[in-house]
Amino acid sequence: MMAWFLATQTNAQLATVDHEESSLSFEVRSGDRVIIGVFGLWSADIEFDQDNLEAASFKVIAEISSISLSDEIAQAMVATTAWLAPNEFPLATFESETVTAFEENSYRVDGSLVLRGHTAPVELIIVIEDPAKTAVAAVRGQIDRTDFAIGSSLGLEIVGRLVPVNATVVFSQ
Repeated sequence: MMAWFLATQTNAQLATVDHEESSLSFEVRSGDRVIIGVFGLWSADIEFDQDNLEAASFKVIAEISSISLSDEIAQAMVATTAWLAPNEFPLATFESETVTAFEENSYRVDGSLVLRGHTAPVELIIVIEDPAKTAVAAVRGQIDRTDFAIGSSLGLEIVGRLVPVNATVVFSQ
């Protein structure tokens, strides 16, 4: 299993993410149902200093073949060329371009996601709770599946266009 690491520039100390307590997931609407997908294998290289956001960078890589879906039919479809085709496109990669603060402990991260050979902009919102020794970062965003030619043969009335993406990252220094 891949591990998460957080590097802070103020103290140049690596913080280790508790992968067992952390998660990377997404939701897909299909009619009146919500299908939850969870990545089993993903990693991140993160440099973050709230006092130097210009130097902050986030890179997240998720292995498509490690997706586990809450629906058996959707699980079978995810490997097809119409959907995620992990044999052809094994990784999804997000890289940040800018990080800006907008509220206390809240940050907007703008970057690009490469998925299925397509690149599209993505905005993530990160809220960091910082207890004394363990911190929790809640990450929220959404992608437009049509930007990546995912499920393009199905109409939007069958499968929703916008896909919420969520991550919870628990780390200690």
